[in-house]
Amino acid sequence: MITGKKFKDIKTCFCFFDETGLLHSGRDKFFALGLIKCDNPQKLYNKIRKIRHRYNYNEEMKWTSLDRRIRFDVARECFNVFLDEEAKFNCIILNKDVMFIKKTLKADMSMTPKAAKF
Repeated sequence: MITGKKFKDIKTCFCFFDETGLLHSGRDKFFALGLIKCDNPQKLYNKIRKIRHRYNYNEEMKWTSLDRRIRFDVARECFNVFLDEEAKFNCIILNKDVMFIKKTLKADMSMTPKAAKF
């Protein structure tokens, strides 16, 4: 049991989580999940927001829609923010053809109601 004094000693972090690719579509060969872990999300968010503002980019940042002339500059600046804030990035990229994701998900989904009864 955590007491009041020990509760202050708990260190927490914040994670930004996103995916790319459509899981149930033949259009996308890959499906990816990305996670950015940081201790100070406000600073990270504000620095990224300033980069977006500097390049007049107000929408969700998608690399494919960024102007090719500035894409490398934006990526470099974002990368430097992650280094400055000691953010950690992890991802998993799945080749849907190799991993048989659709078949596995269907099997898992069909098992879910049965497993819930136990």
